[in-house]
Amino acid sequence: MPRRPAPRRRRRAGRGQDGFTLFELLVTLAVSVIGMTGVVALQLATTRTNAMAAQTSDAVTIAKRTLEEARGKTLAQMYVDYEDVDAALPIDYDFGSQTVAGRTATYLRRIIVESTAASVDLLRIRVEVVWADEGADVNDLMHRHEISVELLRTRQEDF
Repeated sequence: MPRRPAPRRRRRAGRGQDGFTLFELLVTLAVSVIGMTGVVALQLATTRTNAMAAQTSDAVTIAKRTLEEARGKTLAQMYVDYEDVDAALPIDYDFGSQTVAGRTATYLRRIIVESTAASVDLLRIRVEVVWADEGADVNDLMHRHEISVELLRTRQEDF
């Protein structure tokens, strides 16, 4: 029996099915744009979060350094260094609004030294550090950030 040749596919005249239609390309483009918008938004949120973490880390470092400096002073030295003219507690000193530059922000410090209600021999030393979002005023509560660190020590202690 003779072999018959395989039937050939006939190509229809007119539109072929070999490529993508314009509509399919537009839908693909729209889906890609929506996906990329989400990726860009995620990248921006990550960048802001990292910047805030760096600023908070700087603020904690500044507060700890200021607290350790105060811890090493006698009470008499604190009266002089923190310009407490009446030489009595509480001491509330803002470093003359002197700023401290960090990596990505500028910080303001304040130190408060007071006696505790638990014992007249104990002092509470509290350091507050404030900063604002980039370009914002520190007094604007919507953009202001604050951390505080405190410790208790005796009146006689000076390391």
